[in-house]
Order: sequence, then C-alpha cells, then structure tokens
Amino acid sequence: MNPRAALGAPRISAIVCTRDRASVLPGALDSVLSQTLAVELFELLVVDNGSSDGTADVLRRTYAERINLRVLSEPRTGLSRARTTWGQIRLGRAHAWLRGWWRRRDYVFAAAELRFALDSRSERGVRHILYTEGHHHFLEWWRTAPPNVVGSLHHPPAQWDQWPAAMIRNLERLSSAIVLYRADLEAFESLVGRGRVRFVRHGVDTDFFRPPATVAPEGTAPRVLFAGQNGRNLKMLGRVVPRLAERHPRLRFDLLVREQIRERDGFRQLIGHPRVTWHAGLDDRTLLRLYQSSTLMLLPFQTCGASNALVEALACGLPVVTTDVGGVRDYGADEIYPLVANDDDDACIALIDRYLADPAWRTDVGTRSRAFAERELAWPLIAQHHLDAYTALLS
Repeated sequence: MNPRAALGAPRISAIVCTRDRASVLPGALDSVLSQTLAVELFELLVVDNGSSDGTADVLRRTYAERINLRVLSEPRTGLSRARTTWGQIRLGRAHAWLRGWWRRRDYVFAAAELRFALDSRSERGVRHILYTEGHHHFLEWWRTAPPNVVGSLHHPPAQWDQWPAAMIRNLERLSSAIVLYRADLEAFESLVGRGRVRFVRHGVDTDFFRPPATVAPEGTAPRVLFAGQNGRNLKMLGRVVPRLAERHPRLRFDLLVREQIRERDGFRQLIGHPRVTWHAGLDDRTLLRLYQSSTLMLLPFQTCGASNALVEALACGLPVVTTDVGGVRDYGADEIYPLVANDDDDACIALIDRYLADPAWRTDVGTRSRAFAERELAWPLIAQHHLDAYTALLS
C-alpha cells in the first residue's frame, strides 16, 4: 500500500530541490528511507527544477510505492524559484530541505539544521553554532536570529570579500556572536550589531597537547614545523625555507599540508626539497609527537583570527615564529614570544637564527608559552568564559 493512504497531514516533510541529477538522486533518497522514523510519519517532496534527464520519471518509477512521495515541477531554473514552489503548498509540521548543488551539504547537514531549528523555537537556553562560517545555512530559518542563537565567528573580515554573498547575508542574521580575537571587533559588530559581540579566546586541550616528557638528545637535528593553509602567507614560507636551509645545513622542515593544495604558490616551490618532509592525515597521537619533536613552529600569516596550530604549539611549549597580523597578539604574541612584520623575510630568518643559536632562551620562551596556554587557553577556563558570554548576550 502506498504510504500516503495511511497518512493524513504528514508530521515531517523532507524537501529536495534538484535539477538534472537522475543518476545520483537515488543515493540521497535511499538515505531518507534508511533512517529509523516510520515511513508513514513523513513525506518526501522533490522539486524538479527544470530537469531534462527524466528525473521525475525515475522518481515515480522507483519510489512512488515505497514512500509518501510528491514530485513538483518548476520549469524556471533557480534555487529561489524552487523554494517558492514548495513554499506555496501544505507541508508537515516540521520540514527540512536539501539542495543537491551545494557539494558539502548532505542529508546529515539537513538533519542537523532541522534539529537545530526545532530546538531553537524555545526561548530557554542557548543554541551555539560553534563554526558559523561553515554552518551559516543554519541561520536561514530567520530574518534575524533570536538572541539565544549564538554564532562563533572564526575568520577575519579581510576574507569576507572572498565569500559568496549568500553567506554574508546569513551571517548578518545573527544577533549574538562570539569572536576569537579583538583586533576586528568593530567590524564584527558592524555585521551583528553594536554590543552584540563578545570576545572569547580559542581554547586548547592542555591535558593532551603538552610538552614532551624528555628533552631531545644532544646533537639531534633541529626541526621547524609548519601546519595548515587558511590565512597563511604561503609565499613568505616559500621564500624563507630555502634561505634557512642554506644557512643551517642540519635544519629539517616538517610541513603538515593536505596533498590537494600542495601545488599552491609557496608550497609548490618546496616540493622535492631534500630537507622538507610532507605530512597529511595524521591521527591525534601522531600530530602530538610531531609537535613534541619539533624545535620551532613557523606560522607566517597573511590574515589570522585564531589558529588551531598556534594554540596547540603554545600548549606543547613549542616557540612560535609568526607575523604581526590579525589576532595573534591575543595569543601571547609580543608578550611571550617576539613577532615579525608580515613579509619581512630578513626579520623572520634573524629570529629563527637567534632561537637556534640560544637554546636557553628558546627553552624559556617555550616554558612561558606553555604557562600562557595553561593560564589563558585551557578548556575549563574557556568553557567558563563562554558561559559568561552567554549571560551577557542574553541579558
């Protein structure tokens, strides 16, 4: 029996907007069928947005008898028109929609968005989007999100012009936000609202990320670690590493960089360098060993809010060489460890020279870096700062 016969108004509508995806759409629909809710309690509504590959026929032939299915046709292409089409009909008391043309958004994202939206109808408690730039679609449920929906904003305004306009529009729906550094607080308030942004540092697990239990044996070749790509000054990295290699014949370099991006300018110049070792896909224990076996952390930034690599290095007592941009001063820079100006290769090399020539000073900087992490970045402290921010934003 068709599930529609046993169903009045559906409790839940799962909505899929699609165009010319007949070959891959069954994977999305099968995932809907594989969840645990009884099929009689929900419907699947597919908006066929001008497909020319027989999408509607595939749907009706394969799924009409297995699920409560409605297929709507909207020949005018465009996501906004597809949304208008399903917005004009009766839906279940709860509904979530899945756009097949956003490559990172799948049924897991759609389910999370639906649960978040349903939970957020309550005025009690706080709903916190920990990485709002990556989950900005959660905010599409509102013109202006209520104050108890809080979003953490990670990336500096210098990157905003690289983002899609829809992403900026979604972020502007926030009425409460937490940022990870203070330098651009005014710009963040222009996005969210004056007085509606609180600063809380990016925390780190100081119990896990910790200095090595033993000192490296005398005579061990020094190693410089670089990690990541977002906001990094890759061209500066590509210029500095070869010069350092010439000046210090025993110096080794570990670059933790995904394979897919190693052809970027700055990385590309270092491929095949005899003293560069590339890493990717490390588990937590291997990552910790890499921090603990390094002599210095080299992190030249072009733009920076906060950085996992930075706070993890600090927690491991690893001296950091970085540039004076963005939020690094909120993470001990210039107070615990020296800074260099962005694109000042000579100053960067001179600072690394000093660290390598003065082990006692290097050890002192590492010790103070660890103490800063324990004092300012440990998770219990950061958790309390978040609770304080929630109280301030909701009051």
